[in-house]
Amino acid sequence: MPWIKRLPIAVCILIACSYIFIFSLRNNQLVDVDLLFIVLPQMKIELVIIATFIVGSLTGVLSSLLLMAKMRRKYRVRLYKAERQQKMSESKV
Repeated sequence: MPWIKRLPIAVCILIACSYIFIFSLRNNQLVDVDLLFIVLPQMKIELVIIATFIVGSLTGVLSSLLLMAKMRRKYRVRLYKAERQQKMSESKV
């Protein structure tokens, strides 16, 4: 049954990937890539969109991993404090 929860996400990812693929096939025009301090030569728009999608995905994954690590560390600290407090209360009795 866990696959039922993942099915809508997989369908959305499949639709997004197919949309990007169709968009890249239909648009072969060149665009200027002007970043904040860097000006890149003209590239096909499909490469720019795919590269942006990949960079955004990696950024999202990395930020969520950092957030999860921070939350796990807080959980461990709180668990340690609770265990220590429980031991202290048991030793008093």
